[in-house]
This record gives sequence, structure tokens and C-alpha cells, in this order.
Amino acid sequence: MIEDERDAQARQAGCGRAEMAGVGEDLDMPAEFPADRFGAVEDVEADAAAEHAIEFALGWPYSRHPLAAAAALATHSGAWALGAAETWVVCHLMGLAVSPAQALILDSLFCGLRTFGFAVPAALGVQEAGYVLACALIGVPAAPAVALSLLRRVRELLVGAPALGVWQAVEGGRALAGLSDK
Repeated sequence: MIEDERDAQARQAGCGRAEMAGVGEDLDMPAEFPADRFGAVEDVEADAAAEHAIEFALGWPYSRHPLAAAAALATHSGAWALGAAETWVVCHLMGLAVSPAQALILDSLFCGLRTFGFAVPAALGVQEAGYVLACALIGVPAAPAVALSLLRRVRELLVGAPALGVWQAVEGGRALAGLSDK
């Protein structure tokens, strides 16, 4: 079924499936080309079919509910604006002259830098270094930048620790209920 869909897509594009994938007999490769000898053409076609399935799975909710993408974008943008507002308020309370636009830039750079530090557990050190680098771009010294980063960590602890406690209580209650049933 997937091959039929890929063939239909290839016909619409006016080329063969292998040509769409970038390799194969439609590209006039010599018969001794290693991709043909080791079955790489079939692998490319299987990868293309898997890619098509992923694209369909990701696009399906948005095709059924067209406003879902707009709602997701609005929610994400709102959360980002709240993060920038938090940064601006904290900078203001620390006595730093940071405009709302600079706070948005700071928060945006921070989010980007922290995303790259995903491999580091809890982004320890990445967050602090990111704040020092981002704050340096808008003229904030390193010491207040580290303090701003630590304040952000305190907020994460204040929200995260009670959530972990509630989760532990719920799971502990389930475990106790499961033991009493046996």
C-alpha cells in the first residue's frame, strides 16, 4: 500500500520512486554502483516510506482540526512571552536596566542555548553559562547574570519539588492499594 502511494507521488512529480529518493536506476548509475550491490536502493525506499508515514502522523491532527496549529502557536508564544515577562520583572527587581525587548531577547537566547544543553543532566552549568553569554550581549555584567540564572533555578525547584511530591504520593497510594489487593 505504501509503495502504491509512493508510485502515485512519483508519477505526479514526473519521475520514478528511486529518482525521488535521489538514487536508483532512473539516474543512469552503472550496474556496479555499490548502492545497488548492497541493497541501499531498497533501504532508501524504505526510509522514504517511513518518512512519509511520519509526515502523515504529524500532519494528521492538524488536518482534522485546522485551528489546532494556530492554538498551539498561540499557546507557545504566550508561554514564551510570560517567560520574558518573568525575566524582565526579575531584572527590574535586581536593579538592572533591561527593557522588555531586551528581556525577550535574553529569554529567547537562553531558551536556545538551554536546548543545546539537553544532553547535560538538568542543564547544570549550561543555564548559567548561557545567561552569562546572553546577558553580556545586552551589557549586563556576569555576577547579576549568574544571580538571574540561580533565581530561575529556584523557580524551577519551587514548581518542580511539590509536583514531584504529589506524583510520589499518587504513585505510593497506587502501590499500597495494589499490595492490599494481593
